Amino acid sequence: MDQDQRREQLRAGLRTQLERVVSALREANQQLEPTDLSGPEARDLLELYCQAEKLSRFGIAALAARTSDPKRLARATGTSVGQARRMVETSAALA
Repeated sequence: MDQDQRREQLRAGLRTQLERVVSALREANQQLEPTDLSGPEARDLLELYCQAEKLSRFGIAALAARTSDPKRLARATGTSVGQARRMVETSAALA
């Protein structure tokens, strides 16, 4: 297997893995009934959601420099174009 085929295989695997994670989060959100949870149960789930958010932010920051369209990034992240532009610049500086 040559280098290009290996990269393509890794990208496809990563995309599949992320699609599964997004699907699992979507399902969890559909089942989430905060009023049915005790305080400790809510805190435990909140910590897991915070971990998921931190991991997502890392991926966004790592990929932002590869995004040449701040408007598209702004739409995807729900931020302003100015914030998206700064995100791209920060990501590029860290790369």
